[in-house]
Amino acid sequence: MKVQLQQGYILKTTPYGETSLILEVLSEHHGRLGLLAKGARRPRAPVRGCLVPFQGLLLSWTGRGELPVLTDAEPLGSHEAMHGEAFFAACYVNELVLRLVARGGHPGLLFMFYRECLEGLCACPIEPSLRRFEKQLLDCLGFGIRWAWERQGAVAVAAQRWYRVEPEQGVVAATEQDGVPGWALLDLAHDNWRPESLSWIFHILRGVLLYRLEGQGLRSGEMLRQLRRLTGQGRQPATSLSYPEA
Repeated sequence: MKVQLQQGYILKTTPYGETSLILEVLSEHHGRLGLLAKGARRPRAPVRGCLVPFQGLLLSWTGRGELPVLTDAEPLGSHEAMHGEAFFAACYVNELVLRLVARGGHPGLLFMFYRECLEGLCACPIEPSLRRFEKQLLDCLGFGIRWAWERQGAVAVAAQRWYRVEPEQGVVAATEQDGVPGWALLDLAHDNWRPESLSWIFHILRGVLLYRLEGQGLRSGEMLRQLRRLTGQGRQPATSLSYPEA
């Protein structure tokens, strides 16, 4: 099988042998897949400079099975380098896709959502782009929740009431002591990323994602926390930049 000029992004690269790389890729029409880039680590390899995360690429490969062989890669448009918290946010997005999306799955919409997320991270504020992508990813994986309805459709969520979110059951009634406000769930349902909602929305999505991650946090979040300790910033509020952590 030969695939020509497929849009894609590199999620991760791993050295293989003395001169090659294994690429984890998110592509437009083939979803997530692995590719073997033979000789890509050689100093004069034609593809060496473009096999980097967050750069849109046109990829060509041949073969079937677990690791088809990359035959060509070229940049798709200009590449805007990620800096600071935008870089860590993009690393988090990549790690989330790698942890939750299996090879061979979810072409199409996920690729579009991923590309839109990277574009959003290059602007400010960062937080809405992360929360939107988390919600979209859960929907693509079949884990989406009807945020505006109790128990996935029985009763509409009321802004003035309190609820909790069960990953397998959806939204259920709760008390103020152990719940989240209905207005935050309605904002999440309607992509309304108000500053007063974002902290609540972070905690809502954090619980669902940690459940799907089987309680295991993500390395990218720990990287950001270490950087903040080194720079004396300490813990930041959820509306600055937040990641699921165990």
